[in-house]
Amino acid sequence: MRKSPCALLVSLCVSHAPIAGSGGEPSPLARPSDPVVLKGAPLAAMNGIPIANLALYRMDGGRAVPIPFQVDERDAGGTMALTGSDGKPVNPDDGQWDGNDELVFMARDCGGKATRGDLPGECGAVAGIACADPLTGATGWVYLASFPSAVRFAGGRYVRYDRKKDYVTADCYEIGYTPGEMKSYFSTLIFKDGNNGPSANVLDRFKFRLRLNLFFSMITVRRTEDDMRSALVGYKDGPIRAIRRCRNTMNIVFHIPSPASVTDSYYYRDSIEWPTLISLPFTVGTVASEGILTSGCDWNEASAGMRYHNALNLSPVLVDGVMSKEERGLNKGYYAWSAISGPQGAMISRLWLSPSLVMGKELLYIDDKYARDPPESGAGHWGYNGYLFNITAVSRGTHTFISYFYFPENFAPGGEKPYLDILDHPLAVTAAAL
Repeated sequence: MRKSPCALLVSLCVSHAPIAGSGGEPSPLARPSDPVVLKGAPLAAMNGIPIANLALYRMDGGRAVPIPFQVDERDAGGTMALTGSDGKPVNPDDGQWDGNDELVFMARDCGGKATRGDLPGECGAVAGIACADPLTGATGWVYLASFPSAVRFAGGRYVRYDRKKDYVTADCYEIGYTPGEMKSYFSTLIFKDGNNGPSANVLDRFKFRLRLNLFFSMITVRRTEDDMRSALVGYKDGPIRAIRRCRNTMNIVFHIPSPASVTDSYYYRDSIEWPTLISLPFTVGTVASEGILTSGCDWNEASAGMRYHNALNLSPVLVDGVMSKEERGLNKGYYAWSAISGPQGAMISRLWLSPSLVMGKELLYIDDKYARDPPESGAGHWGYNGYLFNITAVSRGTHTFISYFYFPENFAPGGEKPYLDILDHPLAVTAAAL
């Protein structure tokens, strides 16, 4: 990964020269899964304008057509404005565009170039935004326009978040968190492949298992995702990305302080990002002779027939609840990405760790329908895959990791590159007054 995913998914190159061109020119940009998140500074022409008075356009057949977008406000300290679990605002801002805010849209909605005359005559300030593929040079454009009064949103949406059900419905997947007491993990995952329609729920649960050997292995402490307590800090049900912020804690044992984390979940039409900030109040090696952490997706029987592969194991292995010779022979080295795919649909996953997370890393993979690993919804592992970390050397302090899930349509093994390019070769974005 060439660029830190802690940054935006785009590279920002601010230009003050006008963007010119002829309306109706088709967009050659072929980046259908890239979200574009543009900080407010390059769009200074919009400063002070009510966000409700903004609309985003692309050129389509010589016409300016509104497209889905959202503005995520941040307060003066840079914290995102959300809605709390009680329905009240969290970190509210002033409802006007400023340099802290973020414009969010999908690169798939870019069109051809436009002139000022191609856009509605009543619009005021207009900014042209160009998105260029660094690999091909292909470029697409969108245009942010302001109006004297509020604009009725007419661009559609790609994702919805149901706060009461704690459930996200997107174009290419559905994901649900565990009903009942607020939990940090999800236990429903449905693929919505373009050819086959929605799958059954293919997931048992996302597992997070911790083992600490204390007092020279005289005492072993085990904790699971069920021991993690989670509180919803705030959320947003946006048309481009739904946002879910949670604060998590886990009690270890005795008087050992509890680790804590904050996770911001971003749900797009065919991808999810989970940036997580961990506060660790101790160095693991000072309280434990060994610390082992395993995490990953434990699939259920509905995933049978899918195939798993990763960056170090490019020949897919069959998920059928039986550990084959090929599965036992998988290279267990730390891999850059993995994928599981089949008639049900597909998912590509990646993980980014901050350099401060010094630990052993290797593949976790179990395909055994008779295995028992409670707590779980159903017995057995069906292609259970993720990571095994030796965290003994992880130090006290604040650390970051980011998980990425992509849900490609009509996927076949070998088709990972467009999704890997989102981070490895991010779009270069320029913005200028038109």
